[in-house]
Amino acid sequence: MTMLTWALSLAATAMGQPSLPWQTSTLYDEYGSQDRVLRPWTPVDCEERRLRVWGREMVWQAPSLFPASVTSGGVELLAAPMRLIATTNGRSRPLALTRFTIRERRQSRVTCTAVGEAGGLTATADLWMEYDGFLWVVLTFAQSDPAGRVDALRLEVELPRAGATLYQTFSRPHTGWIGDPPIALPWFANRAEHIANFYHWLGNEDRGLGFTYTSLQHWAPRSDEAFCTIEPGSDTVTYRVNLIESRSSLEGREFQFGIQATPIKRLPPDYHSMVSTGLDYRDWAAWKRLQDGLDSVVIWPPGHMRGLNDPDHVDADALRASVAYVHDRGLAALFTGCPQKVSPLADEFEALRGEWLVHPESVLDWEGTPHYQNCGRSASLRQWLFHGWGPGLVEACGLEGIYYDGWQTGQIACSNGRHRCGWTDAQGMRHATVPVLEGREFNQRMGMFLEDHVRSERVAPSSAPERGDFPDHHYRIHSWEFVPSVMGFATSWLTGE
Repeated sequence: MTMLTWALSLAATAMGQPSLPWQTSTLYDEYGSQDRVLRPWTPVDCEERRLRVWGREMVWQAPSLFPASVTSGGVELLAAPMRLIATTNGRSRPLALTRFTIRERRQSRVTCTAVGEAGGLTATADLWMEYDGFLWVVLTFAQSDPAGRVDALRLEVELPRAGATLYQTFSRPHTGWIGDPPIALPWFANRAEHIANFYHWLGNEDRGLGFTYTSLQHWAPRSDEAFCTIEPGSDTVTYRVNLIESRSSLEGREFQFGIQATPIKRLPPDYHSMVSTGLDYRDWAAWKRLQDGLDSVVIWPPGHMRGLNDPDHVDADALRASVAYVHDRGLAALFTGCPQKVSPLADEFEALRGEWLVHPESVLDWEGTPHYQNCGRSASLRQWLFHGWGPGLVEACGLEGIYYDGWQTGQIACSNGRHRCGWTDAQGMRHATVPVLEGREFNQRMGMFLEDHVRSERVAPSSAPERGDFPDHHYRIHSWEFVPSVMGFATSWLTGE
């Protein structure tokens, strides 16, 4: 029994309640201990200062602390090595790479350390890259003069203009063509609704480079309305990460963010023409006559599940009957819900709402029942969701997979200290964070479960071409925007509504 399952079981006993199956199950944690690569990816390959995953490569070379080369599909994405630049007393100097060490090699992850120096300042980047090409960076500093200050610290990423014609962020107004004016990227896409603009991507129709952020703790940008900027030039486009823009010590500061080149995986040849319909949609009357072209049929909650996310109270007999109806037609059956919401319909809600909900609270009234935005940084929430949707629905009811209308740990930032979200500044003000790594964890482990428990010949329609290593299950996520670093373990993404 893991510490989490032990604590959940102990809490249930203290409340005079028997432990529920999800509270004592160890399956979620067991997946976390596996050195495993999901289909269609290949293991991480590394040698000296070079990390390779499917279709992409990062190379470290002096004088750059960060990658000097990033390729996707054999095409170089950078116009120059990435540069971490410190400005002191009006003089700007890049921190030059002095050491690069590979600390651990596994097929699913390689862990490294890069060290750079400039003018009495030493930067240490603790890095890991997983098989989907996501590089996570934890950046810390040591100063030869503990009382020393820097005027500015920034990461500059220069891309060829032809390779950076488009940009996308987690903010609809900050998405589109890159023109001539500079583009300021704010931390909040919607401050009133606490929606953080935590993902930025620059590229063209074929490939690009994405950056993922979890917190502005330890940052000192001039304004959180421009914590990153895009600065177009005649031949290049510079993406600038504005870590420090006011005179500050770097002692004790830690910066965390992710970098990932796209595309992140091999696509099946018919990726552009996959079709799914809903069992209760009007168009089902037409599609059931054209079922040779259907990838899946989505079964919606009404008549099967109360509310938007209550997997423990599904009418299993009704759901199995709907699944059988779909299977009798040779099609894949998916069930849907909103994993980012939780409501009083769940038995655990009152006992665990303080740990599960985002702060400040966000609530949606759905057919007379309040549905609250939850936060995936809560370990018990992730375990509850995993057990309810995995063993509780997919395995128990014979589904080919899941269609999530929304995504776990997505959309809304959180400052709930009960599950370690948020941070407090020197003035006592709370600030929100985004559970990026926890979102990756959940989607990756759900992918492992589906890979282990769904092996269906119904996943591809009879008219589909050979799909190679495409998984034998469906894990579909509908979202406002694409965030490959978090959502990439799904088999398909859908956006817009």
